[in-house]
Amino acid sequence: MQLSPPDLTAEIVGFLDDFARGARYFNIDSLAAASPAADPLERWNAIVQRILQEDVSPDAQRRVLQRAGAIAGAIGDMVTVIMSGLDKARLTAKTALALPGLQELASRHAVYRILTILEPLKQLLSGLSSDAGTLSKNANAAVPYMPEFLEWVWLERSVVLRKKRWP
Repeated sequence: MQLSPPDLTAEIVGFLDDFARGARYFNIDSLAAASPAADPLERWNAIVQRILQEDVSPDAQRRVLQRAGAIAGAIGDMVTVIMSGLDKARLTAKTALALPGLQELASRHAVYRILTILEPLKQLLSGLSSDAGTLSKNANAAVPYMPEFLEWVWLERSVVLRKKRWP
């Protein structure tokens, strides 16, 4: 029996949790500790690769790769690439040019996955705020309107995937 990998949304949330709890200090910790933890950039790269595989259409990826290939072909002999990716693998001109586009495609889908977690919280806050408001009418107490904190959360996939900036 083969175990399936963890749900990608849970993996993203786990990554963000670890990052918030201290993985963001990886470079400092690796200087001070004898055995540093897993590199958060390598871990994020693995998540990006899964998103590209599971969520991003092959056509969208192919367009990014074709554009990068055309540019790399045009500048081929004039450029030397001395870069590595998040996985520490050496990049070619084509992969260096394609990487930002592929990461942008993946990031939109990562945002959508995070919004699928926040939407139920938004609904819960809305319901609780409404119930508290109904109950407070009898007691003349002011009840804050909590759903306004998550007004920017919506699950129209096409809108989320097109959106460039978030609050």
